[in-house]
Amino acid sequence: MEWFKKAAAQENADAKYALGKAYLKGKGIAADKAQAKKWLKRAVSNENGGKEILAELRKEAAEGDEDAFFCG
Repeated sequence: MEWFKKAAAQENADAKYALGKAYLKGKGIAADKAQAKKWLKRAVSNENGGKEILAELRKEAAEGDEDAFFCG
């Protein structure tokens, strides 16, 4: 989690996405839906890579992934 946080601070969209998913699932950190939503929003609005993450979430949602519905 420490490395994801450091990378997220460097404006890495993938790290922000990973943090959001970790908070959502409670993997490596206590589950926290408010933090999950915050990081996932930051990921999709990131200038570099955000559009790709948003497209992936939309694809996952279309395939029935409940987490992707939460994120969108």
